[in-house]
Amino acid sequence: MQAMSIRCRLRVQLPDRRGALANLTGVIAKFGGDVVAVDIHEVEGADAVDEISVVMPDDWDPDQLAAGINAMEGARLVSWSPQEPHRDAVVQALRWTRLLIEAGVHRCDLELSRSICEICTSSVTWIYLVEEASTVEIAQAALDLGGPVVRMGQPPTSVDSLGAGPAWILAVPDAPQGARRVAVVARPASLSFTVTEVDRVQALLSVSHSLNESGSRHNEHVRLSLPAPDA
Repeated sequence: MQAMSIRCRLRVQLPDRRGALANLTGVIAKFGGDVVAVDIHEVEGADAVDEISVVMPDDWDPDQLAAGINAMEGARLVSWSPQEPHRDAVVQALRWTRLLIEAGVHRCDLELSRSICEICTSSVTWIYLVEEASTVEIAQAALDLGGPVVRMGQPPTSVDSLGAGPAWILAVPDAPQGARRVAVVARPASLSFTVTEVDRVQALLSVSHSLNESGSRHNEHVRLSLPAPDA
């Protein structure tokens, strides 16, 4: 009978030096794991954050694997989570774009929130219209800057999964100027955002902004093409 297995995503902090990733895959293999994909995130500093898609034996012990990874010089298992079948990064990006297009202008906030949660492996994302952003300090800061803001602080509303203490908060406007929306994402204090994640959220919001602008121009064109009402 074929042994059962589980697909997981490991988030690992590694020293940014030659051989570190090879050593990591060796540790994973030691515990019966099979690496099926690697997503290397850009971070600031001497470390890199890798998201490793692995297939582990059904009876694997996460604590033992964590101990094995943490025993590597400069390495740390930041988190792990069950994962759906792996999707190619380009295919995933095209899927998010398709979902935004299908959602349309009036339902795009929900789809934006879902997609950003996937990008950031987060359970909670808020989408604020520009008129609402002044009620959330970090959202207004992102608008004022015209770009992403990342800081440690309290989320806009209480979230059980984040606990009572401070969390990492990311705010991104959908355009440097003339923004329509600001996305705010929160994650536990142990899970900081990478440059790659910020770039991906920014790119997705840019697509959303372009779709909204295109929809507005189309609606205006239709309005102008309608016959004027009789006086």
